[in-house]
Formats: sequence, C-alpha cells, structure tokens
Amino acid sequence: MGQYLGKPAYWHGNLLGAVQYRTDLSCGSTYVWDDRGPSAFKFKDAEWKKGTALRNELKNFLDGAMEKAEGVVEQVRVNCTNYCGGCPNPAFVTPELVEEFNKVCEENKNKKLFDMGLRCRAIYLRVRVTRGGPQSGQGGPIPTLMVLVEKNGDYVRFTPSEPVSICTVM
Repeated sequence: MGQYLGKPAYWHGNLLGAVQYRTDLSCGSTYVWDDRGPSAFKFKDAEWKKGTALRNELKNFLDGAMEKAEGVVEQVRVNCTNYCGGCPNPAFVTPELVEEFNKVCEENKNKKLFDMGLRCRAIYLRVRVTRGGPQSGQGGPIPTLMVLVEKNGDYVRFTPSEPVSICTVM
C-alpha cells in the first residue's frame, strides 16, 4: 500500500472506512469496491472486513447504486479490449456520476447502515500515484469515485467544492 505525502482531508474521527471504485487488479474489465486502494481508508472493525456479512451488504448496496447512477455518464467503464477484457476508462468517473451516485444512495438508504447510525457519501478525487518517487514523472491524475462510510451526526464533513488531488508514493 502507498504512503501519503499528507493526510487526506476526508479522514476524520467519524469515518469508519472508505472504499475506492476501481478496476480489479486481476482483470481490467471488472470493477471492485476496494478499501486497500491508494486513496482508500481501510476498515479497522472486524465486522467490516472483506467477506463479512456487513461488507457484503455494503458491496451489494453500492453495486446497485452504481447500476442506477451510471446512466448519467456517456462514457463506458472500459475503453479498450486488449488486456483481460479491457482497460479502465478514466473518463467514466465524473463529478456528474458522483452527484448522481449520492442522489441514488440518499433515495435508497440501506436500512442496516441507517439503523447503525451510518451513512454512505461519495466524493470525487483525482489521485496521482507516483511510482519510483515524485521525481520519476510517472502516473498522471486518475479520476476516482470514493465512498465514505461515516457516522451520522452534527460535525463538519469534508465536502470538496472542486475535485481534490492527492498524491501517493508507491
């Protein structure tokens, strides 16, 4: 996992975890909700670990929300078919997709999360992954949809008015 050059503004005390919508590393045409991605925030609670009932319910809820939201994007998820079914299309993740995703999540609240005092909220990030150090020049900004699983309550939430760029060093 990469290291941050600074703590992302969306990491706060009421954040349980954050999953990044990204391509499955084993096959480029499959997307996954990953809490181990360069910009994600790994769930610490054992009930939220990958493969548990809560995590599977979250995944199914997010998959359903993405199916409903992706209609606002004119781009396809995969834009080439050379490698294992395709390459991720960076133009697929847009601020409009994130806005629609949040609307769908709000309209179709997950009862279990709601009963636990939690909510899901998506933000749009541009993640720059630098391999070989910041001076290598490798890795441009990648549009990223990040879903935060947060506690409900009256506190200041990080809500970017413009896309946020974060830089990780691999």
